[in-house]
Order: sequence, then C-alpha cells, then structure tokens
Amino acid sequence: MQARAVLASALAMVLTLAGCAQPDGTLAPIGAPQPVESTVPPTPSPRPTRAKPPKPTLRPLPAKLPAGLRRSTGVRPVALTFDDGPSPAWTPKVLNQLRAARVTATFCVVGREVQRHPELVRRIVREGHQLCNHSWRHDLELARRPVAEIRADLSRTNKAIQAAVPGAKVRTKRVHSAARPGAVVLLHDGGGNRGETLAACPNVIADLKRRFGVTRLR
Repeated sequence: MQARAVLASALAMVLTLAGCAQPDGTLAPIGAPQPVESTVPPTPSPRPTRAKPPKPTLRPLPAKLPAGLRRSTGVRPVALTFDDGPSPAWTPKVLNQLRAARVTATFCVVGREVQRHPELVRRIVREGHQLCNHSWRHDLELARRPVAEIRADLSRTNKAIQAAVPGAKVRTKRVHSAARPGAVVLLHDGGGNRGETLAACPNVIADLKRRFGVTRLR
C-alpha cells in the first residue's frame, strides 16, 4: 500500500510539471488544449460620430425676375445709398463727406457688422440718415433659401439694428429736430414692442407743448 501511495504521488508530480494539472490541483485530460494568454491588444470600439444635418436645398432661380426691382425716387432728385457696412475704416469718412455736402443717404447695413460696430449705427441715425436691412451676412443665395430661413435672417438683422440704436433718446431728438409749426408727428402704439416710444413720450410731449402747442388733427 505504501509503495502504491508513493507511486501515485510521483505520477501527480510528473503530470503537474508537464502542464496537465489544473490550477486547483485537479488533473486535466492528457492531450487537452491549454489556454494561451493573448498578446494582441483589444480592438477599441469605434466612437459614435455626429451626423451633420443636411443643408436645405436651394430653390431654383426664376426664369424671369419679378417686377418692381427697379426703383426710383419718383422725383427729379436722386437718392444715395451705401451697402454692406458699417465699416470702421470707411463709414466715418463717408459720413464726414455727407455732412460737409449737407445731404443725407440710406445705409443698407449688414447684421453682423452692426453687431460689431453699434457706435457707427448710432452715428448714422444721429446725423439724420436712414437705415436699411441688408441681411445678416450678405448671403448671395439668400433669395433661394427656404422662406422661413429668409425671415429668420432678416428678423435677426432687425433686432441687431434695434439693439444698436438707443431708442427713447433717438426718438426724442429726431422729433425735436424735425418738428415744425403745424407738423404731424407720427408715433406707434402697436405692431410690436413700443416700450421705447412710451419712454420717449413724456419728453416729446413736453417739448412740443412748450415750442408749438399740441392740438387734434383736423
């Protein structure tokens, strides 16, 4: 019996050294494949990519341009317009020349330039010139874009223009400088936010009463 125990122990040791024993000490069948640790690094999972929204399809150009694009003043004098500003390099020089010539003009301003240079917009208004909405970034394809996109572009530019001009003070100054005996002063109490008109009314009314008096339109 002792010889058999010694023989069994020796056999177990030989099998262990030959790699046939499991980590828990049990014997694996002879010839069974042994697990091999992989040296190849795992493949990283691909990161999800954000799909860019498709650009809206541009509408085709009309075969014939709509009527009414050609405008005139309707009188003998001509009108001056300046587009794509305001520019800190050029707009002040243009304004200086207009002031020297004692004429006014219309400035068709671009929304993003208005946002960058609001002080120039205030000067344009202060010196009696008109402002015109020339879209947010002068998009040459704007007329071909969806109608909702066109409206949003022009609305954004209008808001930038309104934010650049100090409302109540400008209204007060313009009424004061333009009013004459018998003049009809047009203000608005609807059609949008008229908070600046409301703020200007006390000074406008007091100024007009003092200088001319106020009466009903006949």
